[in-house]
Amino acid sequence: MNESRVRFRQRWWGALAGVLALAGIVLLTWRLIAGSRSHVQMQTDPNVATVWVLGITHGPTHTLNQGSPLQKWLNACHIHAFGDYHTYASGFNGDPDSLEIWFDYTSYLPRYPDLECHRVGQTAFVDDLGQSYHGYLDFQGKVLGVYLPGYDHAAHRLTCCLHWMPRQPAPPTPVSRPMVFTIDLPPARRLLPPVAALPRGPVMATSQGITVTVDEARLSAPRTRPFTSTQRDLAFRLKIEGGELACSNVVANEPNVLISSSGGMVPEAPMTLSLRRYRIGAMMPRLLGRSRGAPAHRRFTLTDPYGVTLLPATDAISPMPSLSNAAPLSDKNGTVYIAPVNGAGRSTDAVRMRFDVRPLAPGALPSSPSAPLVPFDIVVPVQTNDEA
Repeated sequence: MNESRVRFRQRWWGALAGVLALAGIVLLTWRLIAGSRSHVQMQTDPNVATVWVLGITHGPTHTLNQGSPLQKWLNACHIHAFGDYHTYASGFNGDPDSLEIWFDYTSYLPRYPDLECHRVGQTAFVDDLGQSYHGYLDFQGKVLGVYLPGYDHAAHRLTCCLHWMPRQPAPPTPVSRPMVFTIDLPPARRLLPPVAALPRGPVMATSQGITVTVDEARLSAPRTRPFTSTQRDLAFRLKIEGGELACSNVVANEPNVLISSSGGMVPEAPMTLSLRRYRIGAMMPRLLGRSRGAPAHRRFTLTDPYGVTLLPATDAISPMPSLSNAAPLSDKNGTVYIAPVNGAGRSTDAVRMRFDVRPLAPGALPSSPSAPLVPFDIVVPVQTNDEA
């Protein structure tokens, strides 16, 4: 009886040792394959660090998983001999077509094991069309993410160029040589007609006795300073006859005021990657639609030629103030609005605008908040000054 128990235990332990050995081989193979993929983009400065790309995430939510399901299960059983499973959740979410590049590194500075990076020159990111973008740092323990809210979908590749140095509050030296990493962008199919097929001049649409006219749509130059809310501004003139805008993300006849996340006015900042992204929002004392009873989902939306949303969910469209006073820039041809946008660029030569209008009652008086809203969906050419 005792011999059979001993044999059973020996077989059981032998089987367990075999399973663990097989798991070790599988994990080792997986780590070698994963390492060969991520370490293809590896840069070394022997005086500062070796840096490599852990992964790249796309879309409105950025979560990077490092490790295999088997490692995750073994870690849950308090077994860490075959490595650890890690999940990195970005501090930046919500931009519909953003990306984040995740870095790991080995520091060669004995006193400073934790590093950070800063852009080289004016920006960190440049696409293959020559357009520049500002990125934001996302600290995840030792691992560091660099976040980009959006990019021009005519581009096929991004180049990210960074210096590496001791993490603050340590001294900002020594600084590594520039390290260059490349990101292949997923192909995008254009959904809007070519700009040559669109009318030049005012775009008009009429529905249920309401006429809207959109004209003078123009994209601003890119903003590349760290403490900015969005990458560009889209200005356009909108005239509505027989109704009024009823959108929950449009400021009602008041200029947009930008504030920092702490509530103070935004100062000029050094031209380096910021330690974190300050979400700069619009101070919206009264929003069209929300103050008139329109539900929050009744939003003014802007999409680029590839069908990607340009206007962040946390930002608002507002009338442009005139140069002479704080009143909105408005005349008989309509009111000029400013929309903060991400992901626009040289190829954004047209945008699709979707918005709701509430009909005016007789005598040009506002109608009841419960009156049915009239939707408009129009495509407007945009002046980019450098169309692709």
